[in-house]
Amino acid sequence: MKFVNAPATRYRKAAISEHSNSEEHKQSASKELLQRASWLQKEIDKNAEVVDEVLVQAFAAFYFLAKQEISNLKVLLLLDFLTCFGIQDMKYFTHRSERCRQEIFLAIGQVLKGQVVEAAANGRYFSLLCDEVSDIAVTEQLVTFVQYISDAQVHTKFLSVQNLLEHHSNANADAIVDMITQELDEDNLEWASLAGLASDGASVFTGSKNGVGVKLKKKKEEHMNDRRTPIMQQLWRVCHHLALACSSANDTVKYISVVETNLRQLWSLFENPNKKTSLYAKVQMNLDSLDVSENTRKAVSRKIQKACRTRWLSLGKAVKSLKQDYPAVLATLKLLDDDHHDAAAKGLFMRLNTFKFVAAI
Repeated sequence: MKFVNAPATRYRKAAISEHSNSEEHKQSASKELLQRASWLQKEIDKNAEVVDEVLVQAFAAFYFLAKQEISNLKVLLLLDFLTCFGIQDMKYFTHRSERCRQEIFLAIGQVLKGQVVEAAANGRYFSLLCDEVSDIAVTEQLVTFVQYISDAQVHTKFLSVQNLLEHHSNANADAIVDMITQELDEDNLEWASLAGLASDGASVFTGSKNGVGVKLKKKKEEHMNDRRTPIMQQLWRVCHHLALACSSANDTVKYISVVETNLRQLWSLFENPNKKTSLYAKVQMNLDSLDVSENTRKAVSRKIQKACRTRWLSLGKAVKSLKQDYPAVLATLKLLDDDHHDAAAKGLFMRLNTFKFVAAI
């Protein structure tokens, strides 16, 4: 055998370089280092491996919570539950601070809103459903829904909620129009496609000269390039107008006002959970011949409903509840008068225990 004086004369350096840069070599080296590394390094590598999948699962949990109208404070409990029962990788989801949770909900909302706006923009026309409401902090807000046609079906989706007093001193028609204009411009919805406006029938929306509907129609004329006459139908809720009509009709019958007063006083008498409400529940059980537990008694006992004109259909509900438990109400008022000498109960009993009142309700 012949040996060469200089070793490795047939050695190719390029082969070593190509092998070191190959994917197989990198994977082998990574696995070898992973076996030698600490537990912390393994956790870091595992986190990097499943980060996308964990984010998808966490966002799905956030969306489920919002869809079911469950408090967002429960989301951490839901994530812990998923970690304990099946989704072990959920422990790698670290964005659990209050600010992160809020941003996640806002991000999901933006995605859903983008889908709604895109569907509304693709349709030929769309309409807006607006109402002015106050939240628990007594903040004047404008809630807007959009209605459009997609796939031969009518869809009504939530569009926005805006603070009317953020840039305006008064929640008047000009403020509402400015908020609607801002929303349409941000969503890139064409004014020419605005076909209708639905509201609760309040004068700020339906005014013939300075109402929101009139002002929006003028805005539409300004944004339309051609000289076509803009068409925009304005509708309002039938229930609201029916309630207003009934309230106005009640004012023409004097005794109806007396009935409303009696219903409000009756509700006020049993408003708070005290001895009077307990007595009323006991009378209901006796008349219904029921022998039930205390918890069941609380569940089946019916309450007197409040009659208030500012809340739709409340007067009808108050009359319905009284008609349903009229004997129990009279019996309770009689007991309060005889045993406790309650002057309010005595006066209500005398006014309710008449043929005229029964005929009125």
